[in-house]
Amino acid sequence: MTEETKEYIANYNLKFSKIQKDDLASLFEKFNTLYPMFNRLYNDALREESVNDKKLKGFGDFKRATFFVRDYVGAQNIIDNLKKDKQINSIVEIADLINKNVFHINLQDGQGQEKTDKELATNLLSEEVEIKSKAVLSLIYNVRCNIVHGHKDFQEYQRLLMEPIIGILRTIVNTLENRIK
Repeated sequence: MTEETKEYIANYNLKFSKIQKDDLASLFEKFNTLYPMFNRLYNDALREESVNDKKLKGFGDFKRATFFVRDYVGAQNIIDNLKKDKQINSIVEIADLINKNVFHINLQDGQGQEKTDKELATNLLSEEVEIKSKAVLSLIYNVRCNIVHGHKDFQEYQRLLMEPIIGILRTIVNTLENRIK
């Protein structure tokens, strides 16, 4: 990891530690503080890896955040760390919210894609670590897209999704950071 990236991560960790409130705005701020760390880490890792593997250069952002991270960190490592950090229940909670149509995670032109969401929920509950870990990473990426592209409404019921996903994302950031070190 470069010194620049170490400083970047330290600064965002400091920012994250200063978010003390538990209101909805703070939850969104926590997610929006963690995601840039995740993004910086996977892009740095990909840049480093693509020196040796030229086929990685054509990866779009979704593939970087999902397939690449899963393969770089290791699916089993991701799941083991989620278990260690007691985040598996958070994954089950989110899958349940998706199955109950409380949230649409996969959107196309702002419209929920029920079939794709049901597949995501099934994959989040999978016992196969390759499938489950990619589903977790896809969930994180798509929630970020929904926030950035204006599809995640700022209403109190969003807490149901934001609280568990923050813990999941925190574990993923730590897992990726430890792999890069």
